[in-house]
Amino acid sequence: MKALFFVLSLLFFFDVSAKTSKIVFSDQAVFKVEEKVYLLSDIVKFNKSFSIFRCLLPHSMMLQVLDLDLKSLEIIPKYDGLRDLDLKEESLYLQRLLKLMKLNIFIGRQNITADQALITGLKPENCSATLGKFESWDKDLKSLFTLEAFWSDHFSANAYKLTEREIEAVKSKNPKELKADALKKILDEERGRFGRASFLELIKTVDKQISHELFY
Repeated sequence: MKALFFVLSLLFFFDVSAKTSKIVFSDQAVFKVEEKVYLLSDIVKFNKSFSIFRCLLPHSMMLQVLDLDLKSLEIIPKYDGLRDLDLKEESLYLQRLLKLMKLNIFIGRQNITADQALITGLKPENCSATLGKFESWDKDLKSLFTLEAFWSDHFSANAYKLTEREIEAVKSKNPKELKADALKKILDEERGRFGRASFLELIKTVDKQISHELFY
């Protein structure tokens, strides 16, 4: 089925000083995830929370895996819902955002919820100026931090446990005279590599399991 594209236009009229003015607000369907249609206004709203969440950089490995870090994406696209926009120009960003939203859905189904203790565990020192109080966060921002915590708990270098076979394989590739500290550093890097690979596999699985349709 070819991708569908449509624009929803709402027309409002009001009378000011005996003169009639017309306000036109146009919204645009971007994609559908399962049964939920995401409009351009939804993306604009999500981007606001996402831009705040990126205060975790450069420590957020999740954003690096999704190519949403500063190296891959210096500037988050700014969408103006009051003008026509060629979404194809931002297709790559929207595809990455789509995967992020699917992961949020997946996490939501694991009954993992954001709380103050979970967020504190991420040590978001760089975020204190932009985050504000936890109670004031919107749903999107809480979901993003929950997803980061899930990544940290299951796929970070500290979370991933190498098997004895994997450890021996690493040792066999390096000089036997390696000091303990040097070996630990190599093993940490290897755990990080395996964790990243495992997370990429999860992304692929979730992407296949949760259906979507593009409207651009």
